[in-house]
Amino acid sequence: MRVSWQWRMAGVLVLGCWMAGGTRAADESNVVVVSASRIPLPADRVGSSVTVVGESAINAWQSMTVPDVLDMVPGLHVARNGGVGRVAPVYIRGADSQQTVVMINGIEVNDPMGFGRGADMGGLDVSAIERIEVIRGPQSSVYGADAMAGVINIITRKGTGAPQTRVTLEAGSYETFRQTLDFSGRSGGFHYALNANHLETAGFSVADEADGHSEADGYRATTLSARFGHDADERVVLDGFVQYVDEAMDLDSSSHRGLEDTLDDTQQRRSWLGGGSAVISLLDARWRQRVSAGMTSHERTYDNPGSHSVFEADLYETGWQHDWVYSDRQVLSAGVDFQSESGRSVSEGEYAGTFGKETAEMTGLFVEENLGLTEWWHTVLSVRWDDHDRFGEEFTWRAATSVSVPGDVRLHGSYGTGFKAPSLYQLYSPYGSALLQPETVKGWDAGIETAWFEKTVTFGATWFQNRYRDLIDFDYATWLYSNVAQAETRGLETVLAWNPHERFGLSMTWTSLRTEDTDGVRLPRRPEDRVTADVRIRPMTDLSVTLSARHVGERPDEDFATGQTVPLDAYTVVNLAAAYDYSKAIQVFGRIENLFDEHYQELLGFGTAGLSGYGGVACRF
Repeated sequence: MRVSWQWRMAGVLVLGCWMAGGTRAADESNVVVVSASRIPLPADRVGSSVTVVGESAINAWQSMTVPDVLDMVPGLHVARNGGVGRVAPVYIRGADSQQTVVMINGIEVNDPMGFGRGADMGGLDVSAIERIEVIRGPQSSVYGADAMAGVINIITRKGTGAPQTRVTLEAGSYETFRQTLDFSGRSGGFHYALNANHLETAGFSVADEADGHSEADGYRATTLSARFGHDADERVVLDGFVQYVDEAMDLDSSSHRGLEDTLDDTQQRRSWLGGGSAVISLLDARWRQRVSAGMTSHERTYDNPGSHSVFEADLYETGWQHDWVYSDRQVLSAGVDFQSESGRSVSEGEYAGTFGKETAEMTGLFVEENLGLTEWWHTVLSVRWDDHDRFGEEFTWRAATSVSVPGDVRLHGSYGTGFKAPSLYQLYSPYGSALLQPETVKGWDAGIETAWFEKTVTFGATWFQNRYRDLIDFDYATWLYSNVAQAETRGLETVLAWNPHERFGLSMTWTSLRTEDTDGVRLPRRPEDRVTADVRIRPMTDLSVTLSARHVGERPDEDFATGQTVPLDAYTVVNLAAAYDYSKAIQVFGRIENLFDEHYQELLGFGTAGLSGYGGVACRF
């Protein structure tokens, strides 16, 4: 007999309270958000809806990939295509995953040759990450095209202090092995952080084993990254980052009978990322200039007995920003940025779809005013003009405000517009159309944050609504992409945290979401209710325990074999993690995922992991 999700969530809380000899691994205080505006802002001055997931939370959950972390963020829903490393769409407030800009240290990683130009985060490793910032709501006035639903900025660690080396070894279910090497430090004004990570797993069947599929689909990934810079002189600050990711995985394929086991269906994926910035401060730091440049390169290869396909894409971006600092609370920013992308496809066999190299370019001009009207009222106004060489001009704007009132209460809200240009694939593939026009959105949110009992209890609630127009979708009547859809998403995000003392902490989130298209039909794959719970305990000084859970409500999905809409059942997944500091140099850790062995599908027909265990050791010297 299955236990209802309400009882399971209650069990998580009861177990956490019973074990509460311990401490919550405190998240970073005095958080500064760098992604919600053109300049870094203290979190209490940000009017946009923001979640910052710090390194302490990532370590407490023992996450392996970025989607594992995003699973716990309010307003987001992650749906993996079968196991670690596979495509993992992230839906922000019900928007399509392709309507979100994803960056690493401010460098965009969206793939210009993705079907909708989305970012594939399925295999992004977390071992070098310091924090992840999630900005919800239209952000095109800051980041241009594609930031219709929001922005995810992944920020890696900088080197600090004396040279330090950390080696991590981990093994577990599905013949999973993971090794990580970190080397970082600072010498004078020069900082450096090098990271190498290798993950290999035999995996489970991408096609759900409950449907009679038994072939294990493996995955392998190697990630190399380096962050470096120089900031000895406050007048000139340099920062750079490079990353290389090499992945290989087994897949299963779709047919008229649905998803099926295939022995020779594979994918290889390689990506290169690099860039940096220079910040120059003049006139006693009253005038700052920031010059930046970045590039990404993606290569995806698919092979099966019936076809061979290669997708290649490059993205280059440059920017020049000026900040005029009038006071500690007033900064005017203005500048220009330029983006150029190219892509090509070579396909043979059953799904042939070759097209030669195609390009797109976009230039943007922006102005943003950060206005501290008083010590308790801060507003950000931003406008942007973009000129796309295929679609002409787009104008976007955003206003966000934050007001602190007596009684530990903060009110915040924002209104903004956004757009997304068609991808190269939607334009030039055999299924593309030169008649496509950009998608657009108008969206707002309004929220309240408050604290009680000497700030040991905090609560936040945010209401939101987004209206999308001219959405690009695949039209099965013509077998072409076209602007055929409109949609509306609206809902409520709530966050509750209780930290009575340093040895115990509890946080919960609930997202209520309603979506509908032009005909009033729910959008697929979006749950109406999503709940997370996180209990962190430190029963001993050297021992920490984390119990986390997520409940995902019922949602519709599309059966591409029959063309019918199929409901997917709700599910609740509970994870338990623990870490013991054997000494200052050695930590032993382990976790149990899917503690109650819940069977569920995130996407129709795709498998998920059952009860599984992992453990390892980390050495620092």
